Amino acid sequence: MDNQLFDPKPPPLDIKRVLWAAVLISGVLMLHGRLFPPSPVTKQQVNQKSLAQTSVRPDDKQEKEPLQSSKNPTKKQPEIPLIKWEFIGKAYQATLSNQGGQLTHLTLTGYSPPVILTGHPSTQESLLALVSRNSQVTLNAASMYEVTHQDKNSVILRHTTAEDVRITRRYDFSREQFVLTQTIHIQNASSQARLIALDTVMKDAQGEEKSKKSWFSPPKDDSKALCLTDSKPKRWTWDDLKEPTLQKGNISYGGIDKRYFLLAAMPQDERQNIIEACQVKRWQHDHAKGTAIHLQHPQQQIDPGQELTWNMQIYVGPKRLSLLQQAGHSLQNCVDFGWFGVLSRPMLWMLVQFNTFAHNFGVAIILLTLVIKLLTFPLTYKSFASMQQMKTISPQLKQLQKQYGHDRALMGQKQMELYKQTGINPMAGCLPLLVQMPVWFALYQMLWNSVELYGQPLGFWITDLTKPDPYYTLPLVMGISLFVQQALQPTMQDQPQMKYLMWGMPIALTGVMINMPAGLSLYILTNNLLTILQQAYIKRIHTSPV
Repeated sequence: MDNQLFDPKPPPLDIKRVLWAAVLISGVLMLHGRLFPPSPVTKQQVNQKSLAQTSVRPDDKQEKEPLQSSKNPTKKQPEIPLIKWEFIGKAYQATLSNQGGQLTHLTLTGYSPPVILTGHPSTQESLLALVSRNSQVTLNAASMYEVTHQDKNSVILRHTTAEDVRITRRYDFSREQFVLTQTIHIQNASSQARLIALDTVMKDAQGEEKSKKSWFSPPKDDSKALCLTDSKPKRWTWDDLKEPTLQKGNISYGGIDKRYFLLAAMPQDERQNIIEACQVKRWQHDHAKGTAIHLQHPQQQIDPGQELTWNMQIYVGPKRLSLLQQAGHSLQNCVDFGWFGVLSRPMLWMLVQFNTFAHNFGVAIILLTLVIKLLTFPLTYKSFASMQQMKTISPQLKQLQKQYGHDRALMGQKQMELYKQTGINPMAGCLPLLVQMPVWFALYQMLWNSVELYGQPLGFWITDLTKPDPYYTLPLVMGISLFVQQALQPTMQDQPQMKYLMWGMPIALTGVMINMPAGLSLYILTNNLLTILQQAYIKRIHTSPV
């Protein structure tokens, strides 16, 4: 047998034949595409495909829905055109889309500039999107609703799922108040029992960048997801939500907290248990990110022909205590004054009362400062009087320094005996500051969290008392007044280090107040001027030891 017939070495590659084969294959594929074109894809199928792609992003941590089984056949949905309906009221303006039956634009019109409360346009879910969290009912933010009724104050939307479950949603808008109501009616029109598990979704966007937060400089975009569980409001920022969190219990409401403004959805009747949990997660898409809160409605089975009705009230407005109390559902608890709420709330009430006749919150702050000064006058009077008496024992203190300067422990003991004999408190100079610090912190919290002061001007260049002075005039004048106050305050001769501390405080406080609300600088400036008058009065009547 010839061994050449079994030569394992392959023949050389013919490049020319490979190129001809590639050309022939390409030609066959092009001819097949011309003779047998693909079926056209409807707009609704494109939307559903887009939703399926966006709903499984790693940032959302959502699972794919299982495929429909042969026992639960779906039927083709008719194509419905996209419609947007606009509501214009005195309190707010809203745009409602029949895609998802949700609010795509919401603006509070009573502020300059108007306050926009909607999320980022790159996300399908916006405000009040109704989605299914299981596979037995096909409902998502891309589901198209048919508009069956509309007038100047209300809209009725209807969607029939592929499983013959009819979802009817009625929106009623209020022209005078910051509320709207939504009635969700569910009917099983099929011949099979269906397991209904729906979420009302509210998404919020923080934007491309978020400023760093500190106690003295809250971020410009201080948006948080909010859920009130068992009368305790809980908040989450985007940074807090490393993983999705689920809150269960007695859910009063859930929504988005904008520091000065609130979007909250709640049962219209507090006895109606239509929200059983709040799931909070974060989302990120392109250059936008934000938080999303899913208000989970109870999962329940509805038999053929059975109907369900859920009535919800949505508050979309400022976090004004009077309006929140009027809306009910413990909404007033979402105004967070922190540890100093016991002082912030009565101070806010006094400010509002002063503003009713002053018609200027800057003047109201000055009047509030005067009232606080009068209330603390007995304590500060005793403190300043004690400090004024320090001058009378100055020769005796110098004598003790000369006599016991070699033994500082013994000198300190003799000084304390002298203070006790004369009835002088050596720490009296710190008492006025210690009294004022809680008031400053309480006023700071009130200015940052009270919408009553949002956008309220003092006059001239100060157009918003909750924002820093753009020209730093109030902080600088406040620092000068603090220097004058320290100059009139007697210093302790035996503790020269305290002198440097007291003189360094105006510089440090001025630097801090540059980025603080102008209303707080106005309060401290007014307090310093009143303190200077008080010091001059005490100095005049205490020309001799008491």
